[in-house]
Amino acid sequence: MKVCILGVGRSGTTALYCLIQEMMIDHYGENIDFIYEPFLWDKAAFNGKHVDVIGHFKKMDSISFEGIYFHQKLPLFIKNPGKYKKNEYLKNIFFNRDSSRHVLIKFIRANGRFLLLNKICGNCKFIFITRNPLDVINSAIIRFSLLGSEYHRDDFKRLISEINLIYGTNYKSEKVNTQVEKEVLYWFYMNKFALDSFRKIKEKPLIICHEDYVSRRECWVDTICSFLDLPRKDRYYDFSKKRGGSKTGRVTLDKHEFKLLAGYIEKYKELLKNEKIGNNINFNRLITKYEKSLREKNREKITLGKTPNYMNNLLKKKEKEIRAKNEEIWDLKQRLTKLETEIKK
Repeated sequence: MKVCILGVGRSGTTALYCLIQEMMIDHYGENIDFIYEPFLWDKAAFNGKHVDVIGHFKKMDSISFEGIYFHQKLPLFIKNPGKYKKNEYLKNIFFNRDSSRHVLIKFIRANGRFLLLNKICGNCKFIFITRNPLDVINSAIIRFSLLGSEYHRDDFKRLISEINLIYGTNYKSEKVNTQVEKEVLYWFYMNKFALDSFRKIKEKPLIICHEDYVSRRECWVDTICSFLDLPRKDRYYDFSKKRGGSKTGRVTLDKHEFKLLAGYIEKYKELLKNEKIGNNINFNRLITKYEKSLREKNREKITLGKTPNYMNNLLKKKEKEIRAKNEEIWDLKQRLTKLETEIKK
């Protein structure tokens, strides 16, 4: 069996990934390959239970430069997947050499590429999770940019270019002034395009509204097991309450950022309504929570769109090692030159 989780970062994809890992391990044992966001992270580094490999995020060797290359080479939104279906990198993710092994993949950079993934692996069971913009951006803003600028050239300009082409909008990248506005544009169109894409295929993904998931966990555990044709165990109910990714726990938005994101709540409602996605969201309570806790002072340690400190430290270490190696080679060349001169004499 092949299972693929899709969703914008900070939408609950990791918690879902951990839950399904538990289900698949119970049923298939060790005959499973786990692949965690292959457009950024190395497949081998995260091929294990998430709780056991989580420390690899701080290792340079965990980054997949091949994955980053193909992320930047492929369009962010793919309407006609035919011309890209021969992508060997993605094929190898779904189909490894041992065809008997099961696969669980988690993407946070593939909402716009669903049709391509479905074209490459039509029998894959896709699960899509979406979450409101206030919680997503509030959580992302102190961790990483959804546009990937910590690790490669920022995706924003091509995001705007592709949105204008597909939806007939007239956004100007240079006129989008704040990082939060860039992030929420990414959030909106990645969710919208994914939902638009699902209408084009017969076998629809399982669509989960994160807010509904956390309020009716037992029901969703039953639904997921049924969708994956896996036996349900009572302990999954308790496991579903465990935190998968890191917890935010505080409001990081100021009043201007809040006002911008609150405006997208109506767009979120519209997306859910148009696709008839069941939800149990108290939007008034959500908005009140943020209104009471908006930050007043400047954000102290914002990491949005910046290379994380641990990555900077690793880069400095690598640079130091390379410099030392070059100095060693230069010294060796000097010695050889001196020796050749003495021989000639």
